[in-house]
Amino acid sequence: MSEAKRNYNRFWMLLHEARALLVEDKEEVKKDMVLNATHGRTDSLKELTQEEYDGLCEALERGMKYSARPYNPLKRARSAVLHQMQLLNVNTADWNAVDRFCLNNKIAGKRFCRLSEEELQAVYVKCLMIRKKRDGENENRCRIIKLSEYGKTDV
Repeated sequence: MSEAKRNYNRFWMLLHEARALLVEDKEEVKKDMVLNATHGRTDSLKELTQEEYDGLCEALERGMKYSARPYNPLKRARSAVLHQMQLLNVNTADWNAVDRFCLNNKIAGKRFCRLSEEELQAVYVKCLMIRKKRDGENENRCRIIKLSEYGKTDV
């Protein structure tokens, strides 16, 4: 007996209601959510078990992110870089301004949303160096930390 074909309308409708489809790459958002729901086992909706699919949809209904890991190094790295951009007077509420800053070949040469964790680390250091040069060599305002330590209270 063949398995009934699953309809994914519920997932896409909930994702649309959560406004996640406003981002440019819908497939990327879906893959990230499915990877988190399956603890890295798959990024395909078709390979989800019924329990995983229901859990993912219920999490979307609750308006919460479905994440097996409370620590997301990419999110932390992005936050650290955005903070440094704010200190450089880049309007981080305007994604076009953030992208213009990152698209500069001397900074990253690509859009902010496309930067990997390693590239974010490099942009973070470049922002610190710009601030150091702007604020003067003798002032010890900039401190380089590992992005994995960003936001921790004991650092």
